[in-house]
Amino acid sequence: TRKQKRVRHSICIAGLPHAAGDKLIEVRVVPYFGIYQVQIVTDDGRREEAFAIWAEMEQQFPEEWCVYHNMADFFVRSRRYEEAEIYYRKAIDVQKAPRFTDPFEALAQFYEMRGDYTAAVRTLEENLEVCDKEWHFNTGESADRIRREIERLKKKL
Repeated sequence: TRKQKRVRHSICIAGLPHAAGDKLIEVRVVPYFGIYQVQIVTDDGRREEAFAIWAEMEQQFPEEWCVYHNMADFFVRSRRYEEAEIYYRKAIDVQKAPRFTDPFEALAQFYEMRGDYTAAVRTLEENLEVCDKEWHFNTGESADRIRREIERLKKKL
């Protein structure tokens, strides 16, 4: 079907072999299938169906931070900001150390877009702490970039 072709195409872009894509379509055992499925139904204008898929994924993959992170991005695009904030925070909270920092950066950007510069700074400071305590670095360009963002946002306070 057209939907399956689009999912296969997305899976192919993600670097999985075509046969693996066929298997994912059949069994739906990885969170990425649902993420692609949401893209497809959203592209088809079936946004409410997309929300139902997210709810199903939250039940099926409660420990997958990437599900919550993608849910939050979707909720931002849907202008459901309170839920977006909750899901960005869940993406942070469900991870075990060392945590990926993508949700921290996304949440800080979210707060900045909302004009809550104090929360954006606080989130980036939390990100810097994770880098130091969980990834064991607090110097170099990666840490300096976060510090520059903090300083830039502090000027907006």
